[in-house]
Amino acid sequence: MSIKLLAIGDMHLGRQPSRLPDELANHARELSPQKCWERTVEQAIRNKVDLVVLAGDLVDQEDNFFEAFRPLETGINALVEAGIEVVGISGNHDVSVLPRLAKQLSQFKLLGANGRWETHHFEKDGQAVTLHGWSYPKPVVDESPLQGHTFERAPGLNFGVLHCDRDQLDSRYAPVTSQALKQAGLDGWLLGHIHKPDPLAADSINGYLGSITGLHVGEHGPRGPWLVSIDQGKVQAIAQWTLAPLVWTHLMLDVSGMPKAEDAMDALMQEIRGLDQQASAYFQPPQALGIRLILVGQSDLSDVFVDAISKQQNENIAVGEIQTIFIESIEDQTTAAIDLNVLAQRTDHIGRLARSLALLDAPSEDTERDTEATNQRQALIDAASDQLNSLASEGRWQQGGSAPLSEAEVIMHIRHSGHQLLREWLAQAEEWAS
Repeated sequence: MSIKLLAIGDMHLGRQPSRLPDELANHARELSPQKCWERTVEQAIRNKVDLVVLAGDLVDQEDNFFEAFRPLETGINALVEAGIEVVGISGNHDVSVLPRLAKQLSQFKLLGANGRWETHHFEKDGQAVTLHGWSYPKPVVDESPLQGHTFERAPGLNFGVLHCDRDQLDSRYAPVTSQALKQAGLDGWLLGHIHKPDPLAADSINGYLGSITGLHVGEHGPRGPWLVSIDQGKVQAIAQWTLAPLVWTHLMLDVSGMPKAEDAMDALMQEIRGLDQQASAYFQPPQALGIRLILVGQSDLSDVFVDAISKQQNENIAVGEIQTIFIESIEDQTTAAIDLNVLAQRTDHIGRLARSLALLDAPSEDTERDTEATNQRQALIDAASDQLNSLASEGRWQQGGSAPLSEAEVIMHIRHSGHQLLREWLAQAEEWAS
């Protein structure tokens, strides 16, 4: 029989989801990490899991100790009574509170206390797995926990459990490199800290588990723990248990060529039906779905569409199995229905902006033939990337578990703000001309 290992990423017990409509805000606990933890415990017992592994940041902050203790104690006791072992590590958020919890919960095994690597071995029916864990000794760790450590393999599969910042060498939260993880000599890594889950697969157990449930619209997409099935000395399967009671999604709605607001509303409702069908196929369907609606395409009527859809914002627009579906916010990322190449011929500020935007939209083969254009395009992207990622890493965002923006995301931001500015300048120019 196989070993069923359930790996859980950042839970942040004690926090409540933000930006909920009033109807849901009064029932935030039912959509919280605590509710997802309760769902996870129930499913772990029902599916006869053998081992539960917690990858840090179980608790959001130290002042959440009493709020987090009861659900943790209840859940861990239920798991242990069902014959399930529970081990975990502390992250930067629960560096003080988790050791306190471990002292109170004798059934819970804290790995790697005080920043010292520690192992936990588990065997079942001839199958074996060893976990190598490290816990934060203090809230800020600016050196790699891998530095100077040699892992001693045990029989069976060997996995590392670490709460870290991968490939961010200037990070204050246990920076490690992908290369160092690969060269550690283990069979895989179960990582915490970044809330966006990696696309894990049976032949690639090496990445972030992600947050157990989305705490805000920035944590969009499926969320939940990962079941790792081990048999015949290797990982046979890995599957994400999509258990989050609240799911956030970014929905792109192309409004190109739509002549009136009713067309946009009809298209939106069709997309919502599709989202409902997708979410109903989750391991356990969510109770609520929050949408960040992003209007895309070429249109000069985006203001009309935004105004019409805004009247439905924060209203329950559910059409199927999910109890509540709401629009959290609307972003207008449409581009002006204009020819950038024509505007680029101008010698004023409008022309300069149009030329920059045209560079972003140029086919890659065109820029490859023009070295100067390629360099200008990359310089524009690099400058914007530095500014955007700098803003994203400041203050409270620094500990938010967010990965740096990709080049595609940076281009999207430039295009969005550039077209908005271009619309404003063209409107001003038309006003002055009249």
